[in-house]
This record gives sequence, structure tokens and C-alpha cells, in this order.
Amino acid sequence: MDEFGSSIRHNRKATVELKPFWYLPSKTMFSIMWPISDLKKGDEITRDYVYGLKDDFLRKYRSIPWNDEEINDELICNKYFIYAYKYK
Repeated sequence: MDEFGSSIRHNRKATVELKPFWYLPSKTMFSIMWPISDLKKGDEITRDYVYGLKDDFLRKYRSIPWNDEEINDELICNKYFIYAYKYK
């Protein structure tokens, strides 16, 4: 992801979808962005960093870097990694 794409904030209810695009001739990375909902002037542009992940258990833990939640319980962490490995 280029600087532009990585600067767009996370929100589960995203307003745009964004995909990285590598242009080989110039060896340059671009972000291709398109709206997935109607946008008005002044609306915030957001994207879902864990787009496509429907499992609420995995979404919760893979979204930790962008949420204010903390995980301090080692048992929960172990359960996540076992679950993620088993159902990926």
C-alpha cells in the first residue's frame, strides 16, 4: 500500500474500497480507490482493513491495531491463534 492508501482510516462501515496496484514499468505503487456508498462533500473516506472477513471472532482480534481494545489475557490470545490456524 502506498502512502495515500495507508493514510485512510479504518472503519467497519467503509465508504470506499481500495486495492494496491504495482505499475511495473516505473516500479511505482499506486492505490486504486472507488466508492462503495454514496458520498457527499465533507464525508469522511474510510476503508475496512479486514475487508471480507465475516467471522466475528476473527474480525475482533484482527482489528485490534485499529481499535482501543486491549488483550491482556494469555488464554484468549492462545485461543485466537489456535482458532485462526484451524479455520483459516
